[in-house]
Amino acid sequence: DHFDLVLVSVLKLTIVHEDEFMPSFEPIKAQAFVCTAVSGPDAYEFIRTCLSHRPAASRRKAARAFFETSIDWEIVCQEARRHRVLPLFFHTLEELLGTDLPSTIHDQIREHQRGVRIQNTFVVQELDEVVRQFEGAGLPLLVTKGPVLAQTGYGDVALRQSVDVDVAIPEDQFAQAD
Repeated sequence: DHFDLVLVSVLKLTIVHEDEFMPSFEPIKAQAFVCTAVSGPDAYEFIRTCLSHRPAASRRKAARAFFETSIDWEIVCQEARRHRVLPLFFHTLEELLGTDLPSTIHDQIREHQRGVRIQNTFVVQELDEVVRQFEGAGLPLLVTKGPVLAQTGYGDVALRQSVDVDVAIPEDQFAQAD
């Protein structure tokens, strides 16, 4: 047997603007970390290198090399945000470089992580209410992404930014779920 499933976005945070929780990333003023010559492809390569499955030692060496070439942090953040991996990238960068990470960047990472955790905690609280309503009505529900994916896949709800939650429900029970 199989179920015909309908994918439904059950939560959408329309009243919360990303900037309310996420600090803007201003260019780092320290001369060693500003370079207008770094392009989007270079920033993407830096992000891809950090997030690859290569051994940590080789990723650490490559990450240090990017910092030594005067990386434009604003472009890197824009690229990571565009590819929707900014929280995971920040976490990985901290793991790779630890105390070698410049304090200004470390502070930005911490502030961003705090914002993602706050936002995702709100989403999880709302999801809990939806799950209770479905369980109370005896309706099956499968959460397909969002903070549940972050917790399951990465072990931390703050490693994937979420503004909505999608669930799958059997098509023949869609009217009851509405």
